[in-house]
Amino acid sequence: MMDELADAAAVPATSIDVCVEEELGPSTAYLALSSHDVLRPVGGNTDGDQDEGHDESQEQPPAEVPLLELKRLSGIMFSGQTGAVVTSGEAAATSAPTFGLVMDMITTINELEEARPELFDRHAEHRPCGLLCKYGAGGMLLCEVLGLPLVPWVLAEPIGKAAAKIKEKLPAEKKKVVKKAKRRGADAEVAASALLRRRVEPSRGAAAALAQRDQGGMATAR
Repeated sequence: MMDELADAAAVPATSIDVCVEEELGPSTAYLALSSHDVLRPVGGNTDGDQDEGHDESQEQPPAEVPLLELKRLSGIMFSGQTGAVVTSGEAAATSAPTFGLVMDMITTINELEEARPELFDRHAEHRPCGLLCKYGAGGMLLCEVLGLPLVPWVLAEPIGKAAAKIKEKLPAEKKKVVKKAKRRGADAEVAASALLRRRVEPSRGAAAALAQRDQGGMATAR
């Protein structure tokens, strides 16, 4: 049902303005971002258009995270055994989000809802992981594979909403790369497949968090 969430994501979301390090700690304050400024395609504006001269083929794509790995991690995080979402405690699985990772995250959360609808049922008598929505769960899962700290759902929710918007952009992006490949005489199917490994760039705040992660500054946060 993430398709329905993608439709809902078209409605402007309220900015999360919660820069409160005294409550959340410096490792999570970076996620106090507006929902429209969390993820965006690399080399493009907010509409997904690439800048002139940008050639993603010259960039080393981030490591792929298999769908089965995402499902395994989601099973750990949202097991509900402790009454809350938990981190796996494992190292980062990849260095940056990609179109493919976003799509697989959405698939994972969809299947999680089908298997365990009580996780997201606001009217359930018992909620195994506490207050949680699909956007929030998706944002938490993305943070998990990127090696970022576990954050409250209210801060992860904007990331999930941004991911739904990225999904909406994918058909248009695919159309562009296929057209470009045909114009160059390249294999259109290969180009479309490569698109899924193109990085989706985090906003400045999230990028700073990733840089901190890479410098080892978040080792204790997990």
